Amino acid sequence: MQTTTSQSSFSATPGLTFSFNRNNQDRCFARGLLVSVFAAFIFSTITIPTNAADAVNEITAIIPGDNVVRIQVTSTRYFPMRAMRPLLHIGAATFRKSMPAPSGSANELVFLVPVAEYAKLKNDAAVSVDYEGNRPDQQRWEFGVLQK
Repeated sequence: MQTTTSQSSFSATPGLTFSFNRNNQDRCFARGLLVSVFAAFIFSTITIPTNAADAVNEITAIIPGDNVVRIQVTSTRYFPMRAMRPLLHIGAATFRKSMPAPSGSANELVFLVPVAEYAKLKNDAAVSVDYEGNRPDQQRWEFGVLQK
């Protein structure tokens, strides 16, 4: 296998120049270094709440329709895509029908509650979201109480 080597230099900012011999190994190292530095910068500047205590959760919309009431919930902690579907709990009732939010954000979900079931719900009932198959001590989002 033949390796081609040539002298190369580039300037990242005025007054700062990098020089190295260009061969395949140097190029791979430079690309890897650039990607690592970029990733470190991005992840050091973005704060994503992973702890339930740090998250801000809210019911952002309750939209009545002919057959269903759409209840949109939003959190600063994203809702992960899973094999098991998300569940909306309002008081003792559980609702399984959901869809992604119109924005496509992983921080929003829209649940579809039948109008007849929504009418039975009590005002000030506790609202939360979790996933099918979760134990009570696993990932859960608390949204306060329902305000009809």
